[in-house]
Amino acid sequence: FSHLPFLGTPRVYEVIREKYFKVKVISFPLSDMRKSSTSLDFNNFEKAYKHKTIAELVNALLVLRVCRVRKIVSNARYLVTLSYKILGETITNWILRKTFYKHFCGGIDEAEVKLTMNRLKKVNIGTVLDYAAEAEVEERHTVPGGGDVSQDKVSARIYRYEDEKNCDVNAEIALRAVTSSAQHGTGDIILYDLKFFKIICLLESDGFAALKITALTKPELLEHMSLVIKETKALFSSLVSSKETEESKEKTLTLAEFSKSLKQLKFQISQEQINTIFKKINTSKTGAIKYDEWISYLEPTTLSMGVLSNFRNTPSLDEVSIGRVKNMFNRLEMIISCAQRNKVKLLIDAEQSYIQPAIDHLTLSLQRKYNKETPLIYTTIQGYLKNSHENCKTSLNLAKREGWVFACKLVRGAYLVHERARCQQFCYDCPVFSSVEETHKNYNDIALLLLSEYPRCKFMIASHNEDSALLICREMDKRNISKAEGGICFGQLLGMSDHITYNLSQAGYKAYKYVPYGPVKEVLPYLIRRAEENSGLLDSTTKEMSFIRKELYRRFRFW
Repeated sequence: FSHLPFLGTPRVYEVIREKYFKVKVISFPLSDMRKSSTSLDFNNFEKAYKHKTIAELVNALLVLRVCRVRKIVSNARYLVTLSYKILGETITNWILRKTFYKHFCGGIDEAEVKLTMNRLKKVNIGTVLDYAAEAEVEERHTVPGGGDVSQDKVSARIYRYEDEKNCDVNAEIALRAVTSSAQHGTGDIILYDLKFFKIICLLESDGFAALKITALTKPELLEHMSLVIKETKALFSSLVSSKETEESKEKTLTLAEFSKSLKQLKFQISQEQINTIFKKINTSKTGAIKYDEWISYLEPTTLSMGVLSNFRNTPSLDEVSIGRVKNMFNRLEMIISCAQRNKVKLLIDAEQSYIQPAIDHLTLSLQRKYNKETPLIYTTIQGYLKNSHENCKTSLNLAKREGWVFACKLVRGAYLVHERARCQQFCYDCPVFSSVEETHKNYNDIALLLLSEYPRCKFMIASHNEDSALLICREMDKRNISKAEGGICFGQLLGMSDHITYNLSQAGYKAYKYVPYGPVKEVLPYLIRRAEENSGLLDSTTKEMSFIRKELYRRFRFW
């Protein structure tokens, strides 16, 4: 930053390196950069919509109005299928492209997406690209116990496993995309048709590449790993409960307690073995095993705990499974190495709760290795999960004790319908909160927990909730955390909550838009989910529609 008073008014200039080392200068009034969160007003519709054309505003109003008609939204799949039969694919796709697709998506090809990116860049909003092509909704996903859940009940993408060779292809695509994002500089973007792999390239110094672990291995393997991890956690709870304490995650086990608990649970193990295991687990050398130490003792690839593995009911990973896990780690290591060289961060997406323990465990092992000084690996925390706060606290404690940077994206959760359908089908306690109020509270509590550990953690607030965004902005202001350089950013989906994204950006915060792209017909399931989501958020869409009407009135009033 440099101050140039000779131009009349002091201004701050951000210099961005472009292709072939050309320089682009974007200027911000110094007063805007100094604004506190108290001046942040999400009701300022003029700032939110002044960069949109009248045609874009009218289309947005139309789309949001249709999303409020529940009969249309609930029968959207049938109506689109009927349109394809009566009007044909060409006309139906044209109608969708001019309405819903135009509002929620960035384009079908590189040229269109670049235009969307450039429009956002002009108002200092970063772009998070998401290849949104999805599998057909009638496919079914196998779950433990031999059952399955129809994907027409699932509110987020579920990826299929084809074979190891296909996973290698996905990894190679990731490598090329990460490399291209660095080689082509700020002005260009390389897009790849990734049906099972999602890559995000912000193409600036804050570049991200996001991926789903299910793109790199067999989902059933992650499910098996999750069962092993859950049993390992349950074993610690059993050992702690044997010494009659509360809240296993807050308690520890001394050598004497560890030995006594194992014997009370009738484990056939010698004292010498107990002593050896205790020393290996108690890495902090405090004389007492902590919960995070216990979980960390799991070997990342085999999930072995030595002799203790014999006390789990879930079968250990066989040779084939271990081979697949190692293949997955090799793919991840290649992508990470490439990202590290090109200064691109990796964001690991969250998925369904029954495979999430494995994803969390894998991501944690990668963070411990690569987040020594700066955040390279980002995990995702789902606020609607009942155990998310405790899991976050465990990871933060481990990061603090071992001296690495914890980084995450905080979301509310995208698999609510699927989670509830599955727990009803298999008769177990639902892992998500029963009310939206509980989810809101948990989300905000986690955000404050993350802030309390700043600057040893960096995170993205990915939310359409105004209260959550304002809460973080006020806390950042209180703690004197830099808006642009503090490592805390905000993200919303394209076509949703513009009054949040644009006002955050205008106030100097780092704001991003998730921009889905891909062929119209393949992106159709995504568009239907966006319509369903807006239908469920009546208060939010009502407010957005009100703002758009006011902006249209403001413009026509001066004609």
